[in-house]
Amino acid sequence: MTIKSELREEILQNYNIDINDLIPKNDLEAWTMYPEYNFLYNKMFICKYQNIIHYPMPIYPDKYPIVIKPIINLMGMGLNAVKINNDKEFNQHLNNNHFWCEYLKGEHLSWDIIIRNGHIIFISCFKGYKNKIFGAFNYWKLIKNFKLPNIINKFVKTHLSDYTGCLNVETIGNNMIECHLRIGDADQLPKDYLRLIYLNYIDKKIDIKLEISKLKLNREIYLIPVWQKINESHNLDKIYEYLIEKWEDKIINNDKIKMYYFDKPGHAYPSNLKRWFLLVVHEYKKGYQLKKLIEKDLENNYW
Repeated sequence: MTIKSELREEILQNYNIDINDLIPKNDLEAWTMYPEYNFLYNKMFICKYQNIIHYPMPIYPDKYPIVIKPIINLMGMGLNAVKINNDKEFNQHLNNNHFWCEYLKGEHLSWDIIIRNGHIIFISCFKGYKNKIFGAFNYWKLIKNFKLPNIINKFVKTHLSDYTGCLNVETIGNNMIECHLRIGDADQLPKDYLRLIYLNYIDKKIDIKLEISKLKLNREIYLIPVWQKINESHNLDKIYEYLIEKWEDKIINNDKIKMYYFDKPGHAYPSNLKRWFLLVVHEYKKGYQLKKLIEKDLENNYW
């Protein structure tokens, strides 16, 4: 999560509080800040809560496909998750301490849920449009009409009855696949939304739910990743330096790019796809055009 600098300064001046001390920007910070809720990061716990078939490795499944992934992943990006279709593929992953669960089908959604004392006061939702490569996405789009799955409502009431803060939940179909005690994509919402989300941690006198209800989302928001296929021979530090020199200023000076994230070489990535940029745009075509230019440039270079 990126805390907008102008909002950070505004809160510091008005409340004499550094918002960075109160809001986790990633899962590593959330794990440290909320030790009583660390169990939410355990994906086997999430599966058991929903009666999703799952077992620790190396217990064999009765049927395929399945997904092998870490029991806890604080790095994100679907790190080390892999779809398995048969015993032969399963045998290639016996020597790890992960777990597997049944392969779920349906829409992949990312929910940002703002909670005060166990009550949900605001929800935003982004839909992921999947890449052909497992674990990667072509883009994410803000969804304006949605219904929160009942399982999430039940989960919040059961396990977060005293919690105040942000909860990000990813779902496939109506099944939760992972939880995070921080903002997911809601940090791309307009500044007025973010101000209220931040103040939920600080000012208990403000009726956040009422104030958010007065706001209107009148623009589309798309999150468009820039990928590169990589292998062990790639020098990621060299590619990173190249992208700084060749592309970062072009992204900064592109008035169609609302915001961008630039992943460092050590940032987690799924399978053999390295995400370098995440472009935030209001116009999908403009963001997609830039994405393809950068990806084509990376493809044509010898690393």
